[in-house]
Amino acid sequence: MVTDRLEDVSELLYRIFRNRMVYRLEHPKPGFLRLKESLTNSVVRLQTNDALLTETFWNHYHKEREKRAKTGIGRA
Repeated sequence: MVTDRLEDVSELLYRIFRNRMVYRLEHPKPGFLRLKESLTNSVVRLQTNDALLTETFWNHYHKEREKRAKTGIGRA
């Protein structure tokens, strides 16, 4: 979430700690979803049915996971 207003920062922290975040789910075209935080209008999450983007994400995810397993980074 991005804002340059101090009042928004204060409100966001309050909402985060009180579990009172407010989101809007937009469906601008078939196969595409966008979750936006309502105060700042920041995009929080995207979902697409584009096969290339989906495969690229999962390839990167698995590669990074393997790297962390080999180096021990991210272990508690």
